[in-house]
Amino acid sequence: MEDQIGKHVPLKQIVEGRKRKPQWLSYKAVKLVKNKLYAKYKNCKHPAYMQVARIADIEIRRSKRRFEIKLAANSKEDVKSFYVYVSSKRKVKPRVGPIVSESGDVVSSPSCIAGLLNDYFSKLLKKKSALR
Repeated sequence: MEDQIGKHVPLKQIVEGRKRKPQWLSYKAVKLVKNKLYAKYKNCKHPAYMQVARIADIEIRRSKRRFEIKLAANSKEDVKSFYVYVSSKRKVKPRVGPIVSESGDVVSSPSCIAGLLNDYFSKLLKKKSALR
């Protein structure tokens, strides 16, 4: 069976390519950053390089500000994109912490937590279906 699965089930190929640019990064800011990165001056203390870097940083800040203002203005109509952006800015990702099982043991491994939650909710669903 394993060799048949290996023959006939396609594998997902991971393509390592360029990363997507942030949503807020405008075309002008991209051009300025590339100009900053691939500057002729190897020394970052050179006045010409410092000027290009300063202009690029200012344009990045402007671009980000414009995007956030546009996002806030459209937040009533386009709620999903607003919440996607806000959740991407969160530092802490929500996680399920250690759970105390029915026997009183503290469970912290993700697979055991998933099993405990599955058992708990399946019992609740069985009780609800039995009441109907």
